Order: sequence, then structure tokens, then C-alpha cells
Amino acid sequence: MRFYAAVLVVLLAIPAAAQFQDRVEVRLLEIEAAVLDRRGQPVESLTREDFIVTLDGKPAEITNFSFVDSGAAAPTRRRDNPTAAAATAPAIPTRVVIIFDDMHLHPAAKQHAVAAVREYVMKSMDASTTATVVTWSTSLRTRVKPTSDRALLLRGLDQVAREQPRGMAVDAERRSFSRLCDLSIASCMAAAPKFSESQAFDVERTLNALREVIESASGMEGRKIVFFISEGLPMRPGVELFTRARRFRGEHLGALQHTKKHELRALAHTAQNAGVVFNTIDPSIGLGAASLADPYNIDAKQIRDNARRTGELLAQETGGQLIADRNDLHQALATLAEQTSTFYSLAVRAPERSDEAKVQVRLRDHDGLRVYTATRRSLTTREQSVASAVRAQLYERRETNPLSARLFIEKHHAQRCIAALQLLVPHDKVPLTRAIDVRLAVLDERDQESDVFSSTIQVTERHGSVIGQIIPVHLAEGGTYVLSVGIIDRASGTTSFLQRDVDCTQ
Repeated sequence: MRFYAAVLVVLLAIPAAAQFQDRVEVRLLEIEAAVLDRRGQPVESLTREDFIVTLDGKPAEITNFSFVDSGAAAPTRRRDNPTAAAATAPAIPTRVVIIFDDMHLHPAAKQHAVAAVREYVMKSMDASTTATVVTWSTSLRTRVKPTSDRALLLRGLDQVAREQPRGMAVDAERRSFSRLCDLSIASCMAAAPKFSESQAFDVERTLNALREVIESASGMEGRKIVFFISEGLPMRPGVELFTRARRFRGEHLGALQHTKKHELRALAHTAQNAGVVFNTIDPSIGLGAASLADPYNIDAKQIRDNARRTGELLAQETGGQLIADRNDLHQALATLAEQTSTFYSLAVRAPERSDEAKVQVRLRDHDGLRVYTATRRSLTTREQSVASAVRAQLYERRETNPLSARLFIEKHHAQRCIAALQLLVPHDKVPLTRAIDVRLAVLDERDQESDVFSSTIQVTERHGSVIGQIIPVHLAEGGTYVLSVGIIDRASGTTSFLQRDVDCTQ
């Protein structure tokens, strides 16, 4: 969803690499842990004393603890002092991103999934939940931006349902290459690597699309959940043809095979850093691929297991689940939504001299309960947090303005549309001796994002306020844009987030 050519921000003289002033901060890792019983139902009665957290194998003290039930933080009490005042936390919204992987879905499976998602929207969403609908085929498209509006979501799902997925094309390609194995040994040995390369390319494109979705969601507040609806990405692209080729010759073809385990773990790491829980929903029923494999002697079970392994790995690494072989997919989604919006929030002190740690969360004396949490967490710098929030609010359009900043945009038309941004901040918020950091991102009408551009400016006096230099943003003529701006007082770290529309069609 990124674009580069349409936006050119003229940055100011102070280097963008300049960071916020050093401040003493408590280094805490925030961990979200869902606890389920044998029936898959959330467990609500645990206290901090029930949890054991280790970071890189070493015990870690839980400094903050709360239980969150569908966005509402419930009071928690310590067992060693049950009469003490209950600790509460602010409400935590649930942000669901629903991705339809049209590259790896068949028509019947997609319709099964759309029907289940419609039921989820109508019956399971609540006021604390927003949903985003995204499709991936040859391009990544945001079909419905973050909203709690059921009618808007249902209209978007109706449009998604009318579009044909491309899974049948993969089957046709597999059959075409498999026929070569019926011609000669040499043809089969040549077909396997070619099919593997084609599948590996599709997987790489899909992983890149998922990374963009995760990065866009990273700045959203609250519990961030991905429902990835797909019949799976092959962990070892084309392995079914390599298996068939080895039946003809005993030669080892491993050097020609592709594996995407490294790329999948890198994507899981991106999701972990973004605080995104990744759930894979396979809407196919049973083996699914059995009818597609015959009569070309391809192992249908191998195709299915190879494809599902990717979703299983992403779920395991991020604290999510793989949902497959479910006739009642709506009930599975409703249960999954309850599981992901009802969880325990734990904060532990981060290891010294490390910004990342391997996480393990266990329970004391609670057999039969299962904990779902990300296997690795990283400290997020303030710079990263601000950049993520600026990007996320291209879609959420949520203004927060503790600096009481005012943002003015004046358009100029020459060969390009130029939006001149001017910032005003009251004296009592930012003294003249300070500087302001500005972070800016742009979204066009096709939901293509720019990078987050950075600038640092010195403030000057004007009409009882302090003002930064004018920031010109060059945009392509004929389009409409959303500008998302983060304004940061470098000394205190106080940040305002503002958004504005710019119409370059007039």
C-alpha cells in the first residue's frame, strides 16, 4: 500500500535523524496473554500470582497486571492483600483487520468465509471493536477502512463476495506442470523447479502484502487482531512436484527447492513488534485439494499440510490460532473474537542492555489451561510509536491534541498541487527555546501510502503563538489525499496527532 512518486516533502534544514531529548524512562515490555480452558473458553478468574513470566529464560517480575474483557479492564486484586483497592486500567478497544487472500482461495471456500464474516459483523461486533476489510490479489486494497458501522462493513463484504479469487489458476498451473511428469523423467525433473519458483514468487508477494497490512495496523490503539482468510501459503513451494519427481529418480533435489520458513519468521517478528495477533482461517472443508490433485498422482494431503503450516507458524509466534476444517465457520469466528478480546495484560521489566526478549508465559497449578501469547517482544522506541500512530491515523482519522496545535493548509497549483502546512502552538505549550518534531504521512484515494517523513523545526513567535517554518508537500494533480501529522514537543515528548483532507482535483 506504499507509494513514492506522488509525494515529495521538502524537509527542513535540521537533520531528520535528530531524536528526542534523553529522558529517564522505565523499560517495560507489555505482554498480552489469552488463557483458554479445554473448551476454548476464556478464563477470567486468574490473578498475577497465577502467572510465571520468563524473558530469555530468566524470571521476570510482573509490575502491572489487569484483566481485559471485550475492551473493558476489570478490577484486579492481589491474593496477598484482597482488601486492597482494586487496580483499574483504561478501556482497550479491539482492532480487527480481515484480509481475504484471493490469491489462495477457491470460490466455494471464499463464499463460505464471506458468509461467516457477515455473521460475525452482525452478531459478534460490539461498540469497542472496529473492523477493517482488506483484499489481496495482484494488488493490496483496503475495501473498508476501520469502522464499527455494521452497514458499511456489510456493503464492503458484498462487494468482496462478487470478486472471483484466483486459487483455481494455481490448480491449473500445478496440473500443467504435473502433466510433464507423465511425458518423461527429464520433463518431470525440469517441471518441479519451475513450478516451485512460480509458487515461491506468489508466496513472497503475499508475505510482503501482509507486512504492509501489519505495519499499517501497528499504530492503532488497543488489541490488534488479524483474521487472515486463506487456504494457505506453501511453506515449501512446489514440494508436491519434487516428491513426484523423486519417485522416478533417486536423486536428491533439495538444492533446487525453496523454503519460506525464514521469511515467515521475519513476518512473525514484524507482527510481534507491532503487537499484532495473527489468526489464520482456512475456510476449505476436509482435504479440499483432493479433487484437484487427481488424476495426476499428487499427494493432496501433502498440499494441504504444506499450505497450512505457514498459518500455523504465524499464529504460534504471535499468540494467535489456526482455524481449519470447520463447517460452522461463523461460530469459530465468534469464539475466536471472544478469545482475542478477552485477555490478561502483563507488564514486566525489560532485560538490561537488550531491546528484545524471548517470552514465555506459564501458569502455576492450572492443568488444562492453555496460554496464548507472542513468543518474542521488543521495546518500541518513541520514534517508532509516533511513526506508527501517524500511519494508522491515515485510516482511523482520530485527532488528539494536548499541544492545542492548529494546522493550516494552503493549496498552490503550478505544475503540481502543493499543500503548504503551517503549525501554530500556544506559548504556554511550547516555549520559544524549544523545537518541534514533525512526522507526516500521506494517503491517496487508492489507499496508497507514502513513507513517514520527518523534520525538526525551531519555533518562532507570531501573534501570541509559536510557529514552525512552513512545510510544503508536493502532491500529484487530480487526486484527493489525507495528510496525517504528528507534532511533538522535543523536550517533553508531548505529541499531537492531526489529520487533514487535501483536494487536488480543483
